[in-house]
Amino acid sequence: MLKFEGNYLTTTIKKISLLAILRVDDNPFRHENGILMILHSILKQFEKSEIPNPIDISNCTVECSDWDSILQLNHSTKLDIDINYLSIEDKFFHSPPKWLIEEHYSLYYLGMFIRNCLLGLVDWSGSLTVDQGKPAYRGIKSNLLKRQIGIAHSPEIFGDSKSPMSNWLSSLLFKLLQWPGVDNVSDDYDWPKNWNLIELNKLIEKRIEIQGKGFCRLTNIPTYVEKVNLKWSKDKKKFECNDGATTIAYGGGFFSLWIKT
Repeated sequence: MLKFEGNYLTTTIKKISLLAILRVDDNPFRHENGILMILHSILKQFEKSEIPNPIDISNCTVECSDWDSILQLNHSTKLDIDINYLSIEDKFFHSPPKWLIEEHYSLYYLGMFIRNCLLGLVDWSGSLTVDQGKPAYRGIKSNLLKRQIGIAHSPEIFGDSKSPMSNWLSSLLFKLLQWPGVDNVSDDYDWPKNWNLIELNKLIEKRIEIQGKGFCRLTNIPTYVEKVNLKWSKDKKKFECNDGATTIAYGGGFFSLWIKT
């Protein structure tokens, strides 16, 4: 039986509109871990075929065996999605660019779908960034076609503050939503040499394994680790900074932090 408490999902929910879930306060698909779960569910349905059209999030339904554990990425938690596609009349603003090769259509549709989930909007090219008067790039906002040219995928685009996702997901969006002459090759992540749904599924399964191991089970909170290139020489072994109250030290490939109280 379907049940909401305020704007929050409860474990009594079975099959429900995807768009309804995307619009609740604790939408699990604003998290990278939630995106991994729903992508894996979709890709299982296309092991031997391509995605024919853009996914219509307003007409998709999802069912989860345990909403409370969806971000833990447990193998025991099952998530199923019934996919529906946009009609020809609704497809205009959701069509892939004409320069895109046909083999990449499915990947582009998934990139659009990921942004739908992160934003909680039907307009996948939008942004939730609030202008706080600070210098920042926020993309082009005049209309969808122009926004596609200046679209940004960084975590702060998807919420009032940095969204619960890593730069891995931002980089994946750049790969899926290709634009001529733009390639973020220097992001220190391992990406497939050939992009297709089979390779993407392998990539998602590998990421699920990594993120599952990093989940904080006592607090029921996912962790998102960022890679930082400090451009240090390879022979650098130690680093220490001490201001009297806080000491930061590096050694053996790890940072340590001490705070005097």
